[in-house]
Amino acid sequence: MKFKFVLRRNEAKHLDNAYKQMLKRENRQHIAKETHLLNENKSLFKQIDSIDKPKKEPSKFEQWYMDTWIYGQVQEIKEDLKDNWYVFKYHVRKFRYIFLDKLDYVADHSFQFAAGFLALVSCMVGAFVYNHMFGYEVTFNGENIGIVKDTKEFENAMKKVDSNLSEWYANPSIFYEKSVSYRKVPIKKSSDILDEKSCEKNIYASKMDLFCSGSVITVNGEETVRVASKEQAKTVINNIGRKYEKEKSNERLIKKAQVDQDLAYVDKIVSLDSVQPVENAIGYLNGESNALQNHGGSDAKTLLNETDDGRELVSALNFRASDFSSGNAEDARPELTIRTVKEVTYTEDIKYKTEYQDDAEIYVGEEKVKRKGKKGIKKVTAINTYKNGKVVKSEVKDKKVVEKPVVKLVARGTKPLPPVTSTGTFLMPASGQISALNKAGSHAGYRAVDIANPMGTPIYASDTGVVTRASWYGGYGNCIEIKHENGYSTLYGHNSAILVSVGQKVEQGEQIARMGSTGNSTGPHCHFEIKINGVRQIILNYFTYLSNGIHVNALQ
Repeated sequence: MKFKFVLRRNEAKHLDNAYKQMLKRENRQHIAKETHLLNENKSLFKQIDSIDKPKKEPSKFEQWYMDTWIYGQVQEIKEDLKDNWYVFKYHVRKFRYIFLDKLDYVADHSFQFAAGFLALVSCMVGAFVYNHMFGYEVTFNGENIGIVKDTKEFENAMKKVDSNLSEWYANPSIFYEKSVSYRKVPIKKSSDILDEKSCEKNIYASKMDLFCSGSVITVNGEETVRVASKEQAKTVINNIGRKYEKEKSNERLIKKAQVDQDLAYVDKIVSLDSVQPVENAIGYLNGESNALQNHGGSDAKTLLNETDDGRELVSALNFRASDFSSGNAEDARPELTIRTVKEVTYTEDIKYKTEYQDDAEIYVGEEKVKRKGKKGIKKVTAINTYKNGKVVKSEVKDKKVVEKPVVKLVARGTKPLPPVTSTGTFLMPASGQISALNKAGSHAGYRAVDIANPMGTPIYASDTGVVTRASWYGGYGNCIEIKHENGYSTLYGHNSAILVSVGQKVEQGEQIARMGSTGNSTGPHCHFEIKINGVRQIILNYFTYLSNGIHVNALQ
């Protein structure tokens, strides 16, 4: 019973307070309305009092003014301003009394407001502490970047990276994988928190494969070189073979470089590491280099994945695999066939003829040049077809003699040689070491001997006879031949100096030359042969003691 009484008493008290508040609110609203009405009545009373008072006669100007349209408008404006002023004062008083009602309500419920305020402050303090005690651990493409206070800092860092990459590589379309995840973690030390600059630095340090919107040059449909844009691809294609179009002073280009293979380009996403400078791409396709620049980055194959519906996509970049060029710089260089046609002007020698005239003043076998021959010159104009810079076809268009050749006149001796007298024995023509007896060529079957010694060593006549050759003789170089009796003759080759002339009679042991290395020779020596009727004889039949490496003396 006591508990029910207390409840009834509290309920009655609460109802009484509510009634007082309602009455106070109604009284304040009533006062505001009464005040407004009172102000209006005051204005009305003033107007009534003004009726009873004698009015001052207006002046003629005032009477004229009152009759004008302007006066009526001014009076209406005054009335409107008065009404608005009363309305304004009414609302001000009404707002004041409403505000007082709210203050009374707050005073009556001060405990509830205090409790709510404390709860709000507690929530704000708790949120502040929570936000400053926890951060976000960032994982970027599977790598732990660090902890940030706000995820916006990392996102701003990625925007900065995007801007820098576009600026550095002069390409607005730079792509890289952006698989980012955040995990709320407690902050142990303030030094663990990364700012925007540190996030940017850590992104650069991560394993970040860069791609760009570029173009791939194809040869017969096969991908070859990758460049940064289609404009660069056009430049490369237009300059392939240009090196073969360069004209020398005697050339005129007729047909520009044409490539037999089908060259084209296709726009694709390419690895930035495989993108080639224009000059490198041109040189590579022109065959000037066999390798392309590659900075070691991953190609698109490392990012290609197969989805459930069979469409190939590229992880977080979300491009189709067909949008990517998945080749690399190690692909085999295509062999291009580049053809050019030029008109070429060049000169050719015209061989001169040799005419012989008999001369009874010189011995048989001796010749003397009476007039040197001179080659003529002709100008040739030809149309050359080139394949990769090499002539594969040449058509002579015109020939013109610029300078005629001069005939060579040679006097040929008819004078008989003096009679030959010989001893019938042969002596060693020079001192030195035997360096060759039997080898391929003129030595085959021991039919010659080489006597090696320093340059200028004296060479002597092996027997008495008449000189029949004292001139250059093919592989023998400076050569001397001496005719002896009974069909014999001897030959001395590779001399550095000849001391006799044709028709001259020489005695056995007389110096006829100096040792040398002319003609086909690897060092100074005397090549010595004995012939019968022009046939080389076995040298050992005349010098039985000879063997390779031994030393011999002249006239031995």
